[in-house]
Amino acid sequence: MEQGYMVYIGTTCVDEYYTLHGAWPVEGDKFLTTYDGRASGGMIANAASVMAGFGVKTFLLCQLFRDQDYDFLIQDLLNYNIDPSQIITLGEGRNTKCQIITNKGERTIHIMLGSNKPKISNEAILPVLSEASYIYSTIGNLEVFEDPVTLLAELHKAGVKVVFDIEPNGYIEDWRDYIPYCSIMFMNEFALELFACGKDARAFEQELLDCGVEIVVETLGGDGCRAVCRECAVEVPACAVEVVDTTGAGDTFNSAFTYAIYSGKDLTAACEFATAAAGRAVTLVGGRSGVTTVDVVEAFRAEHM
Repeated sequence: MEQGYMVYIGTTCVDEYYTLHGAWPVEGDKFLTTYDGRASGGMIANAASVMAGFGVKTFLLCQLFRDQDYDFLIQDLLNYNIDPSQIITLGEGRNTKCQIITNKGERTIHIMLGSNKPKISNEAILPVLSEASYIYSTIGNLEVFEDPVTLLAELHKAGVKVVFDIEPNGYIEDWRDYIPYCSIMFMNEFALELFACGKDARAFEQELLDCGVEIVVETLGGDGCRAVCRECAVEVPACAVEVVDTTGAGDTFNSAFTYAIYSGKDLTAACEFATAAAGRAVTLVGGRSGVTTVDVVEAFRAEHM
């Protein structure tokens, strides 16, 4: 494998889209939707597609059951120029599937978990990961490995940059064991509040930097983003656009920011590039709406920022 590639660790899945009719239900209610079709999704696969769109060699590492969606998912990765050679094919079982219900520009996601998967040995995958420039994942997705913390330590020693997308539903008790090996950490305001456990947000950012994180990025939805490193802090407002669909906007932001840092941009330029990429994505429909070229994002940034 060539140098300069990215490995995204996490699954891809089928997304089924629905439009809600009427108000969002309360528990016990019935509600009406219209089926709008299906597409491939999964937050890690969405983020990987964005990176591949920028022209970087990108692998997706995951396990997939050979169910009725398997061929569709593999072909879709190829369509987005993602290398599927690191996907481990399993036998009988169900892959995870999502139902995405849109309502007035916002979306609610129902995740239907798939069958249990076996652990992946560190030795089996270390040769691929240790030659990557960046590894992108969530803490929860790394639990698929037999010894994820030891694996991260080996990658850190090899000079591999690790990027974490921290989600509120990805909280695990020993999350602090992973932090010393993280280069870039993305958190929305809800994840930051959960993981900070009552601490002041700015103090928690500093704690993460003191533990070894190089850049902490807080995504703030319609309020833009905040990024901090040891030398400075940057805040960039969101683009003023009409929001059509926010699905995949966070994944787009994260990969665009990672690409910007990878390509040598400073913190402010990285925030602006990622904000423009996400701002463009929310004007379109679908989890892969952020997939485009660097030139398109730069043109959008020049027009809207």
